[in-house]
Amino acid sequence: MPELASINISVGGIPKCPHPTAVVSIGGLDGDGHDHAKHRVPEQAISLLDLELLEAIAAEHDLGLVPGSLGENLTVSGVGVQRLGEGDRLAIHPDRDDPVVLEITRVRPPCYVLDVLSTDFKRTLWNRIGMYARVVRPGPIEAGATIELEDRKSTRLNSSHTVISYAVFCLKKK
Repeated sequence: MPELASINISVGGIPKCPHPTAVVSIGGLDGDGHDHAKHRVPEQAISLLDLELLEAIAAEHDLGLVPGSLGENLTVSGVGVQRLGEGDRLAIHPDRDDPVVLEITRVRPPCYVLDVLSTDFKRTLWNRIGMYARVVRPGPIEAGATIELEDRKSTRLNSSHTVISYAVFCLKKK
């Protein structure tokens, strides 16, 4: 089951340090800072990264990376963040009446601050360093919480819809 493996906060820059709990507000995690104003926008309030990907990157580069090393706010497990798309939502503590809800906004590009770990990261981590999300519903979170992905299958077109739509279009032209 998907879970929140680590909550990571810093006054700015990397690494971000693990915290057992945090409060998520519209602007991000309370107490978390950013070195650059470009990061202080609601569309980038929270950065997420899969623990499995972090461990793979650590092995590939022979580095002792831990949650927060790459500057992510939330390190998650079993989610598959890189497969999510804009508009996908995650509920943290879905068992609560008011779970924290995040909505994916865009891919997180590697930043030059990662150069202190490896000057190769801007190239090798492209599309492999997680996603940004905006906060839909703020609230408290704690490490180890379960995460539920919103089932959006009914609202998304898949490849079979595309094939059927194309076939209908072609038949109408005849």
